[in-house]
Amino acid sequence: MRIFTHKGNEHSHQRSENFPDEKMAAAITDQMIRELLAAGTTTQQRQHDTARRLFVAWYRKLHIHIRTELQCFSATR
Repeated sequence: MRIFTHKGNEHSHQRSENFPDEKMAAAITDQMIRELLAAGTTTQQRQHDTARRLFVAWYRKLHIHIRTELQCFSATR
C-alpha cells in the first residue's frame, strides 16, 4: 500500500493481516448463510441476532485493521 503525504513523499508498508479482505468477507457470508439455514424454522428475531453478531465480528476486525494502519502511518512520519 502506498501513501502520499501532503509534501508528496511516498511511504510504503504492508497491509495488516487483520484486514477483512474479500476472502474473509466471503467466509463470513458463507458462515452467515449456514447459520441462517441451520436456524430453519426459528423466528426472524433469531436470524436477525445471528446476522448482527456476525456483522459485529467483522466490524471489530475492520476496527483493528484501521487502528493498525494508523499506527503504521504514524510511525513512518
